[in-house]
Amino acid sequence: MDNSDYDKLVFRKQFLMTAKKIEGLLGWKRYNVCFGQKMLYVHPDLEVTVEEEQGKRVMLLGYMLDWKRPQQGNGDIIRRMLAQSNSFMDFVESTYDIGGRFALMYEDENECNMFHDAGGQREVYYHIGEHGVSCAAQLPILASFLDVAENTDIGIQELYHSDIFLDFKKQWVGEDTIYKATKSLKPNHYISMETGAVKRYWPLKPLERVGIEYAVDTASEMLKGFLKAAALRGELLIPVTAGWDSRILLAASREICDKVMYYVIKFPHMEYSHMDIEIPRKLLGKLGVEFHVIEAPEHVDERFAEIFRANTAYFKEDNLAGIYNVFFKKFPEKVNVSSHVSEVIRSYRGNTKKYRDEFYSTCVAYGGRDEYYNNEYVKRTSGKWIENNMGFSQDMNVDPFSLFCWEEWLGWEASQRSETDIAIEEYTPFSCRSLMAILLSVRPSYRNKYSCSLYKRLMEKMWPQVLSEPINPSFKRNIKGMLVALDMLYPTRKAFRRMKR
Repeated sequence: MDNSDYDKLVFRKQFLMTAKKIEGLLGWKRYNVCFGQKMLYVHPDLEVTVEEEQGKRVMLLGYMLDWKRPQQGNGDIIRRMLAQSNSFMDFVESTYDIGGRFALMYEDENECNMFHDAGGQREVYYHIGEHGVSCAAQLPILASFLDVAENTDIGIQELYHSDIFLDFKKQWVGEDTIYKATKSLKPNHYISMETGAVKRYWPLKPLERVGIEYAVDTASEMLKGFLKAAALRGELLIPVTAGWDSRILLAASREICDKVMYYVIKFPHMEYSHMDIEIPRKLLGKLGVEFHVIEAPEHVDERFAEIFRANTAYFKEDNLAGIYNVFFKKFPEKVNVSSHVSEVIRSYRGNTKKYRDEFYSTCVAYGGRDEYYNNEYVKRTSGKWIENNMGFSQDMNVDPFSLFCWEEWLGWEASQRSETDIAIEEYTPFSCRSLMAILLSVRPSYRNKYSCSLYKRLMEKMWPQVLSEPINPSFKRNIKGMLVALDMLYPTRKAFRRMKR
């Protein structure tokens, strides 16, 4: 590639909205927004859909999918929702049944607001400063074009530069960021682009408990519909490992399996006997479906790596070789279907009744490393979330821990979508509010992370043969599943940590 081709990868598929006059971003699409007070700059590779009706204007950055009407495009979906909406909140509610990966700006004579898809997989960061409220897809583009100062909060700096932050997939927690007056917009919230006020829009009424059969019947149709819709937009790649979440998507893709390429990436540290290679290879063979094991060499072009590291704030170096050698070099025009967001559904904790900042911060740390819990910012932020949302989530019949995972823990997955934008589009079918609400309304005992009977029932409904090979076979995982069922997983982990001291 020559330099001009590489230049197209800088901030690829990102956007910037601000009142400040921007020099640069040549070739980017431009739109006057927020009553003409701001300019929206959009990378040429990011899809934009603009629809207006009776004084209401919607700008979609990314794409929407309708599981009931797979053939409909972005414009069809938005026009229907606009026609049925009398207000911003009406419009937001009309998106509950919609999937996709998007950031959306809604503007009428009274307000100009922005929100994103259910899982927040199209990230939105915002800065409040001398130019009012500005927002962007990522922190580096904000820092490049606005006068954004580094956040000097000691806890934030210690976390950002810590080894444990690197160890745990650069999982960030809380809305604050490494820059002052700059925050991330969390799922289930919208921001006023006039005032910078952030408000929760879901849930607004209590969730009703649903039976497992209803959940299975409804969720199976939704997942199948979303994959059909995605297949009509582009050629799909679906990774299959030994795990739960990818197995669900495999089952949901049965009716379009002839249009999908199933694969797994073999990284240098993996042998062909690795269960994430061996199990799906056996399984897809039984199903009569072609399965590809794709090598990911370690070498990466230096210029590509430089842009990759500069495009996002929380990039993961371990993902670079796969993104470059597989997605960028082999499949740049395809859509990679990720099973992320699904993890929110599977219960990690059982029915624990005690909610403390320690409990929540150990969740974010994927195993309760004391260094992460002891970080002042992580502890403070987890405690703040509990204080602000504990009573509310219980009133709404939403498991507080699941809601915390949805709004905080998913951040690393959204970051992975953003860093992959340099090479390929990724889609997460579970990023649909109605789908997640239905599955979370099933009793936790059916959603055990390690023995999830809800997911087994879904697989039996959609493609029972996918259960002919084991899912994450491990004695250790079986023990963890038993501890979750007994509400003893985290107390046991805590006891072991104390014994090691």
